[in-house]
Amino acid sequence: MPSVPNVLLLVGDAQIIAEPGDTVLSAMQNAGEKIQTVCKGRGICGACRVLVDDAFFNRLSPPSTSETRMLRFLRSREANQDEVNHRLACQIVLESRLSGLRITPDPIVPKAPTLRPPTQEIKS
Repeated sequence: MPSVPNVLLLVGDAQIIAEPGDTVLSAMQNAGEKIQTVCKGRGICGACRVLVDDAFFNRLSPPSTSETRMLRFLRSREANQDEVNHRLACQIVLESRLSGLRITPDPIVPKAPTLRPPTQEIKS
């Protein structure tokens, strides 16, 4: 039985060799690359959001309904709400055809808080 070729994942200047079937999150963690996660890869926190290179974005399997909801929620919390090539690293399963995939960790940048005037005077 022929062996399945490894997948090359490019994260910034780092080159990570991963096994097909690994997620981007697990490949990065196994290589010692820093990436945020709260839910340990269950796709419910959004902390592992990454920006996928244009050349590969449409090659990825479509996001699940829950990933789509999470990405929409994260985008609604940002100052810049433009549509971009975001995915969750824990939900991208690597395949041989994705070798050379370039991603950039892209944690959420929250909107600035809305300042409201005080409701009552402060007495000194």
